[in-house]
Order: sequence, then C-alpha cells, then structure tokens
Amino acid sequence: MSQGETKNTSKTLSRRSAIALVGVSTIAASAAALQAVALQAADPIFAVLDAHSDATARLSAAIHAAGDAETAIPQSQRSWGYSAWDTTPPENCADDPKWIETQLELRDANDNWDNAFVTY
Repeated sequence: MSQGETKNTSKTLSRRSAIALVGVSTIAASAAALQAVALQAADPIFAVLDAHSDATARLSAAIHAAGDAETAIPQSQRSWGYSAWDTTPPENCADDPKWIETQLELRDANDNWDNAFVTY
C-alpha cells in the first residue's frame, strides 16, 4: 500500500451492497407471495371461504332490496312474504311483481347462503 492510499476498514454499507440487498429482499418477498398463492390454491378451505363471502354479499344485497321494496310498495300490494315455511307465492297472488321478485331473490340468496358450506 502506498503512502496516499488508505485501507477501507469501515463497516458501512456500500451502494452496491444496498442495491443487492434490496434485490434479494424483493425476490424473497415475491417468492413468499407466490408460495402464499400456491398454498391458497391447494387448500380447499379458501374456496369455502370465498363461496361463503360471495353468498353473504348476495344475501345482504337481497335483504337491502327487500327493505327498499317494502318501503316503496304499499302494504296492500305485498301480502305474501318469503319465509322458511312459505317459499313460493300463492297461486293467483296479486302482489306487486317487484315485491314478488325481491322476495324470490331473498329466498334464493338465503338458500345459496345455507348451501355455501354444504357444497364443499
């Protein structure tokens, strides 16, 4: 070593090392994300959770639509209402068609929600 040269014994991180470290951590994070996606695809419980989430969203929308219809349609035009014991409108039902439609969607969404777990 000549007189003007000094040996760098510093423990600081060089730019090259920092860039390499960022690259390695990005690759590691990407690998972890890919592994999580692979695990999600392999584990059937995620399909059950997705089906339940979708069924819950549909049921919630049906409940809100039925509530909106109940507010908008006069009582005299909505005599039938879906229940577990009365799942279809009576023959010659004179209720507002929009009311019947919302009640049938409520029934179907409820059945879909009930079956979300049974299917898997």
